[in-house]
Amino acid sequence: MNLKKERVQILALIILSSILLTYIGYIIFLNTRIKVLQTQNQEVMDHMRLLYELQKHVEFFNEDSNQGVLDQDTNGDSYCSAETENFKIYAHTEEVCASIAEGIESTYQKIIEDLRYEIKPAKKIKIYIFKDKEEYQNKIRQPMWSVGRVIYNKNSFYSYEGVNLAGLIPHEITHLLLYNFMDRQYEPVSMRWLSEGLAMYEESKIVQSSLVSILRGKLELLKKGRQFSMQDLLLAEVLKTRQADLINLWYAQSFSMVEFMITQLGKDNFNRFCLSLRESNDVEKALKNTYGDKFNTLDDFQKQWEKYIQK
Repeated sequence: MNLKKERVQILALIILSSILLTYIGYIIFLNTRIKVLQTQNQEVMDHMRLLYELQKHVEFFNEDSNQGVLDQDTNGDSYCSAETENFKIYAHTEEVCASIAEGIESTYQKIIEDLRYEIKPAKKIKIYIFKDKEEYQNKIRQPMWSVGRVIYNKNSFYSYEGVNLAGLIPHEITHLLLYNFMDRQYEPVSMRWLSEGLAMYEESKIVQSSLVSILRGKLELLKKGRQFSMQDLLLAEVLKTRQADLINLWYAQSFSMVEFMITQLGKDNFNRFCLSLRESNDVEKALKNTYGDKFNTLDDFQKQWEKYIQK
């Protein structure tokens, strides 16, 4: 009788063990699947981000990109807010507000440290993070590929939860701060290389995003002579096209040139260059005013940059 009871107990133990192992295996499977889905979702977001960077310049050339449209005030009851010295942040959850508020002043300080200029906009920069993509598109009427939007005349930035905000926020805040730094002399197309190059440089200091990695990967092509002349870089005609490879190369060269100016030629000189550019809207004149005989022409500047990337 005892033997039979022991057999029943052993069988029950085997069944329970099998159930437990199946359950553990299922949990492991779910955890693995969630990680895969998260990775896939991040890849989708990164591709959306890249598409956003490629497409936003088409909009810039076709219409006044500083004139954004907001359907309704977002400071409603469904929003919480956080405020720092230079920013006002709005989102649906306190966690999102607090997370952005925690690091935004550090981001601000890193940018103005490179500009060597204390930027104090007349009003605090507003950051709006919508609940999801649908709300984002409905509120500010954006196309499917858009993951964020700076509206310069409103001194504000808009995006939504789920996007890689860690790279997007410093990038777009750099655009806004440079816009303020340049005293709103921001319309000339010839400044786009500086704006995008600086935005990518500041983003790269804070997070290694997929966009930064893609542009770093283009460095080998630049070393092999696949470069834009300074004149072509300033004209930025390539941004009117939908040729992703060429646009990425334009971004990579702009990024690398700004990095060269800040890290090799000095932040104080970069500040003087920006101040001179603000006064003249002439890149060649600003280079000469800042660096004297070192760069008499745009070609001189490009040759020195080429030596830098070869190293």
